[in-house]
Amino acid sequence: MPHPTPQLQAGRQVERIREILIGRQMETVEQRLDRLEKSIKPMPVEPSAGIFEQKLTEIREQHEETLCRLRDEIDADRLRQLDETRRLAQQIQTIARSRNHSEEEARLAAEHRMAAWFSQWQVGLNQNLQQREDYLITELRAELDRMRSWIRTELAAKPNPQPDVARLRGALEQLAAVTRTITENLPQGSNPPAP
Repeated sequence: MPHPTPQLQAGRQVERIREILIGRQMETVEQRLDRLEKSIKPMPVEPSAGIFEQKLTEIREQHEETLCRLRDEIDADRLRQLDETRRLAQQIQTIARSRNHSEEEARLAAEHRMAAWFSQWQVGLNQNLQQREDYLITELRAELDRMRSWIRTELAAKPNPQPDVARLRGALEQLAAVTRTITENLPQGSNPPAP
């Protein structure tokens, strides 16, 4: 179920406030009308028509005055309610705007923290890769030194080293080609220092 937007929530809250205020106003009007009806006394039956009409006129005038006063009060209350509703709507919109601003600040702060963490992670990864590369270069050099030592030992032990030298030279050329391929595939800027 989608979440309502802050503007839609603010509109609903304004409508709810309006319903509460108008409901109370109607209750007040009904109470006033009940009091008015109770205050009207039953007319006495008198034989004189002039008195009856005079009383009727007085009652009508009182009734009209009361109705005018009630209408004025209702209009004044409506104006107060509208002003209060507008004020509440503005407060709700101000709060909604400040929340949006706070959410934007929180998002930017999170992005900043993530960028810092990612930079640290990248530096750590590069250091780890550099250490691994240095280790492999060191191991390769040590292996080449051991092979060089072994070849010298083998050549010194043989009485006629010429046929073995040609075979050995071919094996060394293959080793050099493989070493060249490995070196060419290393990333830029990671050339091993010369021995």
